Amino acid sequence: MNCSLHPEVPAIGVCVSCRRVVCDSCSTRLQGRNFCTGCLARRADDAAPEVALESGWFLKSTFGMLTLGSMALMASAFFGLGFFLYMIG
Repeated sequence: MNCSLHPEVPAIGVCVSCRRVVCDSCSTRLQGRNFCTGCLARRADDAAPEVALESGWFLKSTFGMLTLGSMALMASAFFGLGFFLYMIG
């Protein structure tokens, strides 16, 4: 059996998404499964915006929480130290 995109080249597997027979240059193994180049590109296009949106939101919110927490801790330490110095002085 030969590749569906390259009829002169022997096939090495079947794309798990579209079920095309593919050769070595047309297939990519991802998590132990064969994907043709077209299906792999569509899979990457579908997944990329969601991952970027989720990771961007998570990183921004985490950074904001850490920044606010650090500022609150520093302010309480500063005012606590000031009050302590006022009391002993």
